[in-house]
Amino acid sequence: DDDDDDGADRVIKSNPVIQSCMDYLKKEAHEGVQALSAIKLWIQLLTPRIEDGNNFGVEVQEECTGEIERVESQMFSIMQTNAKYFRERAKLAEHWSKHPHILDFKQALMERDQLEYFTLKIFLRDMQQNFGCLHDLICKNLDKILKPKGEDDDLSGRNMMMM
Repeated sequence: DDDDDDGADRVIKSNPVIQSCMDYLKKEAHEGVQALSAIKLWIQLLTPRIEDGNNFGVEVQEECTGEIERVESQMFSIMQTNAKYFRERAKLAEHWSKHPHILDFKQALMERDQLEYFTLKIFLRDMQQNFGCLHDLICKNLDKILKPKGEDDDLSGRNMMMM
């Protein structure tokens, strides 16, 4: 009977490739945010008290901290994008389930998955580039981060991460 095949009992599973990519990115983003938090705290603990003059090193520290916060923010946006994808995909799957004879709904679902895969690849590339740029920024400015007031800066007790 054709009435029994209305699609209402159809199970439309999540795309396993997309799910796997999302799981990987979530893990990397979580670990990245934890590492960035530790680095940001380390820089903040190295920041000397506010004084008049000779604050260039402190400005470098603030610039590094600001860049870390920007990358952290991007990591959080990955999680928001994932939720949006599933909401959009669920709507498309619902339409396809209700109207299995309209193959455009099936095609729209596949196109949405392809777009998400492309988006996830871009997120991964951006994550790699951001961490590479942060590494470069910190390495090039390590002297100013460690001794923001110059050679006369006393690091007694503030060098916890260098051991």
